This record gives sequence, C-alpha cells and structure tokens, in this order.
Amino acid sequence: MSPLDVFLLGLASGLTILTITAYRRLSPRWLRWLLIVMALLLLSGYATLAHVTVDESWLRWWRLIRSVGLTLPGVFAVDQLIRHPAVTPKKVLRWYSPWFIAYGIMSFTPWWRWTTPVVTSGFGLVLLWISGMVIRKLPDRRIRLALISLSLAYLVMGLSGLLLADMLVLLALWSAYETSATS
Repeated sequence: MSPLDVFLLGLASGLTILTITAYRRLSPRWLRWLLIVMALLLLSGYATLAHVTVDESWLRWWRLIRSVGLTLPGVFAVDQLIRHPAVTPKKVLRWYSPWFIAYGIMSFTPWWRWTTPVVTSGFGLVLLWISGMVIRKLPDRRIRLALISLSLAYLVMGLSGLLLADMLVLLALWSAYETSATS
C-alpha cells in the first residue's frame, strides 16, 4: 500500500472520529450508541485496510460494514434535519431495514462488487427524492443545503466507490448533524 493510500485512510479515520463527535447530542440513547458503534466498525475497517493485506472474504464484510456504516447515519441525519413530529427514530430504523437487508444480500452474492454500489446509488436517489419533496417547505436555508449536500454525497459514493467519496459522505454527515443541532 502506498504512503498516499495510508494517508487517505488516516484522513478517513479522522473524519469518522469527527462524525462521532456529532452524534453526542442525539436522543434517544440507543440511537446515539447504534451510530457510534457503526462508526467504530467503520473506523476499525479503515485501520485494518491501512495495516493489513486483506483477502476477498474480508472485503465482502468490509463492503457490508462500509455501506451500512455510511448510509444508516444518513437516514437519521435526514430525520434530524426535517424533524417531522410523526417520525420517530424507531420508524426511521424500520424504513431503513429494507436497505440493510439489500446490503446484506448483495454482500454475499457473486456479483457483490457491482451490486453494492448500485444499491448505494439507489439510496442516494431516494434521499435526493425525499429532499426534493420537502426542501421548499423547510424555512432554514442551512437545512436545505445540508439535505442536498448529503444526498449528492451519497450519489457520489454510489457512483465512485472511492475512499474520497467516503470522506465526502463523512463530511456531509458531520455537517448535517451539526446543522440540525444548531437550528
């Protein structure tokens, strides 16, 4: 692994830690801990990639952890930004469950290398659709910007699958959680 790759994995790890700091204000407690555990799994994957040569079976698990670890916080970030009174974190988790099942199935098929990015792109399109539906109804310009940047970051992640896209998503997540806390 080249020094640039190690540097980028270290940078992604730092952005993951930055995102963990944004979870500190979340309520209920189980949601905060769920997102922290997902981020720690993501962090451990980046650290492993930086130090160990991995085989294909580990890469399948990593693809599952990466996909869920980056998309699950996005669903809750949208919920935190929109703050609809009828939507609870448990409902959001139920709405996310088909994506979790899809990622689980896709990670263990022979076509896992190209199906997982397709599912992630679909996830980004759904977030963009939801953002487009509610964006005119939201009063704060910062919330609208956070929703659009989050949706676009997921589209980039699905289309590229590169480490830089992960970092873009992590920055968008951090920005969305910080925006929801200050607005």
